[in-house]
Amino acid sequence: MPRRRTRKLTRTVSPAVQRGVRAVLRNSTAFKQLTPVRQRKLVKDLAAVAAFAELVHSVDFPAFVTGLIAGVFQAILGSSMRQMEAYGDLVAAVASSVDRFVHDTQTDGDARFYLIENFPTLFERCADGTIALVGECPKLGATRRARAKLSR
Repeated sequence: MPRRRTRKLTRTVSPAVQRGVRAVLRNSTAFKQLTPVRQRKLVKDLAAVAAFAELVHSVDFPAFVTGLIAGVFQAILGSSMRQMEAYGDLVAAVASSVDRFVHDTQTDGDARFYLIENFPTLFERCADGTIALVGECPKLGATRRARAKLSR
């Protein structure tokens, strides 16, 4: 695999870089002692390294990193905003559904019945049909109280 990458980089090496590498290597006695095949490989490899160095120097690294960080931050911020909006929509839909459910399925009579059945020590049904705290029902005459007890 590294060989494939080297070949790809070598194709992008400018002729000026290749000439510069050859000029430096021709003055080397160690390079002159290599076989022609090894010399060509060494020239290609060094040219690829030089091309990479040229690329690194051509990139404004501080600007690149600043742009990268800003882009990532904006992406995270945008994603968080969309998530919060979606969550708000979800909460609104749930609240609306609960209100609609209560409105459609529960009546005031159901609520009164629930209070009397579940909290008999706190609430009682008065003779006039209203609900009141225990002992807070309006006072009725003796006849009306007797009729109210019978109607329960």
